[in-house]
Amino acid sequence: MEPNEKRLDYLMATHASVRSEIEMRIGERDSFAIQFLASGGAALALGWLDFAFAPFLFFLLPLITLFFSVQILYSYTIHDRCHRFLTEEIEPAIAALLNFGVYDKDRLMWESYCKTEAKKRAIRTPGIRKGFFEKFSLLVPLFACGLFLLVSLERHVFPEGSAAPYIIAGVGFVLLQTLNTTVILSFNKTADRKTVENLAKRDWFSEKPKDKQKKRVIFLDRDGTVHKDKVNTHRIEDLEYFDDTFSAVKSLYDLGFSIVLVTNQDGIARGLYTEEEMHAFHQKIIADFKEHGIDIAAIYYSPYTKYDDAYSFKPNPGMLLRAKYELNIAMEGSFMIGDQVSDIVAAYRAKVPSVFVTTGIYKEDYSADPAYIDLAPPTFPTLTACADYIKKTIS
Repeated sequence: MEPNEKRLDYLMATHASVRSEIEMRIGERDSFAIQFLASGGAALALGWLDFAFAPFLFFLLPLITLFFSVQILYSYTIHDRCHRFLTEEIEPAIAALLNFGVYDKDRLMWESYCKTEAKKRAIRTPGIRKGFFEKFSLLVPLFACGLFLLVSLERHVFPEGSAAPYIIAGVGFVLLQTLNTTVILSFNKTADRKTVENLAKRDWFSEKPKDKQKKRVIFLDRDGTVHKDKVNTHRIEDLEYFDDTFSAVKSLYDLGFSIVLVTNQDGIARGLYTEEEMHAFHQKIIADFKEHGIDIAAIYYSPYTKYDDAYSFKPNPGMLLRAKYELNIAMEGSFMIGDQVSDIVAAYRAKVPSVFVTTGIYKEDYSADPAYIDLAPPTFPTLTACADYIKKTIS
């Protein structure tokens, strides 16, 4: 069997397995919905029974809702992860092997079709019932506490004029609503500051008021892309730009792209220079770019070696992902330019289109690298040619 046939068989088997997981999760939620209705109805009926403390049973309603919220929201979490895996990894790979274009993929492959349809209708997928259940679970504590108050007063469960039912209803509502809100937020949380900072190290950040509008960015590798690579370049006197560095980057900057440098600096881990020396080197780059009318938005670096398994070290995408969260970047509308295959792989893992420039000093046959062959990045001999390609792509 040919390698491509084996790959296609594997991808198709994986697709079928993940689709089965999605179908199982959909059936699971149907079952949860039936169980929720049955148990919620039972709690509601018990609260109307004719004994003194029956109204307290209404408080079971939000607790039951909370239990099923966790089950349903977790089910949607797995469903969403499977959906993204199919649409972002498996179906594009299958489409490439079958020579499907983007149009055919989005029309003939189920999960990609669903994603395209959702975009057309401006809805999130999956999760229509998820949104309903989140809102419903926030209303149930109010409903339950209202019923408790109404029935306990009507049946004189507490002495006449007592503030106890009001206090119990109020405290119960606050506690139950807090619990429900905490659960919902835990399933919808965005990356917190500490998590983002752990993705990579940052040497420079242009402090500006936060802009809610997503930015387009040009991610630039440093050594061999922005300036000539003299191997572990860190001394300012060794900083030598390419003839077209500033003109090429300025042409993209003037189109509204922000400029972000992402650079592996394993010389720090190897004791060849310090982070302070790297910082001084970066300050010189920032000043030089500013002289040419270009503001560098941020510089991210990885002071590790390839043996440290650091998520920030390219080909891992940590630096690009930290930039994404801190600068509010539209990754699909941005570009990465680099002179090594590791730059291109990092961009791919961060879902950023990439462009390969052959100005680096590592002249091994990159075209024979399996990752280069698989990703097939547009490749050019100069930064100017890279910039021209990007301008044509967005025009």
